[in-house]
Amino acid sequence: MQSVAKTVVFPVQDILNLDEKARVNVPGIAEDNWAWRLESDQFTDAQVQQLRELTQLYGRE
Repeated sequence: MQSVAKTVVFPVQDILNLDEKARVNVPGIAEDNWAWRLESDQFTDAQVQQLRELTQLYGRE
């Protein structure tokens, strides 16, 4: 968030503290990739608030 880059990208799995079962793909493996999906209820209010605070703190509104 502190970078001078115009865009910040977070892997949503990191924000949600998910394990390897939430991987989108496994390099070198042709099957069972791209199956994980984000559900609308996976974010907690605390996670949303933390992202909101970081966005405001670093002027990325």
